[in-house]
Amino acid sequence: MAVETPTQKYHRLHPEKCRAACREWRDRNIVQQREREKIKRRKAFDENPELILKRNREWASRNKDKIRSRDMRRRALLKGAEINLAKMQEWMASVKRKRSVRCYYCNSKISTAKIHFDHIVALAKGGPHSVENLCVSCGHCNLSKQDKPVRAWVRIGQQVLEL
Repeated sequence: MAVETPTQKYHRLHPEKCRAACREWRDRNIVQQREREKIKRRKAFDENPELILKRNREWASRNKDKIRSRDMRRRALLKGAEINLAKMQEWMASVKRKRSVRCYYCNSKISTAKIHFDHIVALAKGGPHSVENLCVSCGHCNLSKQDKPVRAWVRIGQQVLEL
């Protein structure tokens, strides 16, 4: 059996005190580290803004889904909507893996490179930011629907599933 050191004994007898000290140290040092990184990034940008902007544009062109997801989350938070981001990203990725899909509104076949993810009940109208409220649509349907309710927007002869 191992012998307990004085430090181990202190930690065993005063767990709350040790946790508080650890939390305080971590908060103080992480804040300082973030500030140093911020200063370093600012200096790099001041020295060569063209290179940094070029890298940012390249990253954005490679990570369109991340940007779209971030923007959707931001909009949902601004509207106070419920969010289930992990489930949504998983669903969107599974849709993107397919070659083509059908528009929820007009049933036309579209390539996944040209699809829009649309909120059936718009965020502006209080709809949740969740998989249950998302659908795949073509650009024409999504842009013409805007934030209208489906019943007010739907064209004659068009079938749409209700939520």
